[in-house]
Amino acid sequence: MIFLGGLGFIVIFDVTDKKSFRKLTLHSKVIITTTIILLIVSSILYKLFSPNISLTKCIFMAFSTRTAGFAIFNMNELSTASYILTLFLMFIGAGPSSTAGGIKVSTLFALIICFKSFATGKNECIAFKRKISQEQITKAFVLTTFAFTFICILTICISLNESYSFQEILFEVISGFGTVGLSYGITPSLKTISKLILCLAMYVGRLGPITFISLFQKESKILTKDKVGYVEENIIIG
Repeated sequence: MIFLGGLGFIVIFDVTDKKSFRKLTLHSKVIITTTIILLIVSSILYKLFSPNISLTKCIFMAFSTRTAGFAIFNMNELSTASYILTLFLMFIGAGPSSTAGGIKVSTLFALIICFKSFATGKNECIAFKRKISQEQITKAFVLTTFAFTFICILTICISLNESYSFQEILFEVISGFGTVGLSYGITPSLKTISKLILCLAMYVGRLGPITFISLFQKESKILTKDKVGYVEENIIIG
């Protein structure tokens, strides 16, 4: 159930309709492939980072940390490495139109493909013999940057009002943004303002950063027949 809920309705409908991986849309292939890889890799890493936790629990955590948020042990039992891995998985989330929040696995895939293309000197981002548009790549970077900045700001705001450690507060904020539900157990003791901030994190995480940003966009009232552009000039990056 957790796996299916994380794929999203679009992928489920596509799979039931096509019944063949080759015939699936690029979106479905990306979501299924990235989800399976994340589950396998994160399960192995959990076991390596926390040897005292059984393999079954590690596999369950790999599923649960990106969407469902079911906890089968105290989060304080996690090692530092497992804690960081959990933050990463909650931040990523699952597939678009799924039950999860976060930046979504499709965004992660787009970023990885973009980095791969840059490293190999290619100008186009190709996946499964299909080209990913520059607009989608730009959206992936904007979404990730916004999500990271948004989480940092909310974490700082809560830290100013609470005496809990940065580690505990950051965990709560990312868990809220990913609509995961895992917790260090400090939420009931937070001040009202801090709880409202967490509510904002959950709202934006569930709505989606791109959708949230679009709420503040205004359409230009000036209609022109020809698009007017600016002269392109390069800057030094890195």
